[in-house]
Amino acid sequence: MLCLSFSPGGTFLVTGSSDQLVRVYMFAGSGPEKVAEIEDHADRVDSIDFCHAGDRFVSGSKDGTARVWRYERQEWKSMLLNMSTRLQRYINIFGIELQ
Repeated sequence: MLCLSFSPGGTFLVTGSSDQLVRVYMFAGSGPEKVAEIEDHADRVDSIDFCHAGDRFVSGSKDGTARVWRYERQEWKSMLLNMSTRLQRYINIFGIELQ
């Protein structure tokens, strides 16, 4: 395990590891139960964090991608963010284009 994050309220725990898997655990009455094991990254998952609302989490990988996950229709679905794509132009917070 390389990273982990608890959902707000502590019901869920998500973990990332060197085997490219995101694992989701639910903490019920008798203790943690693994409810999902997801292999959508092509390299180790080295960052993970739940959003404050608790309905989504993000996972980041050494493969240069991040995925935003949400639970929909009884399964975890993700939206891919390609973190290795560079912007052609940069604008700072004051609206000034940087070279």
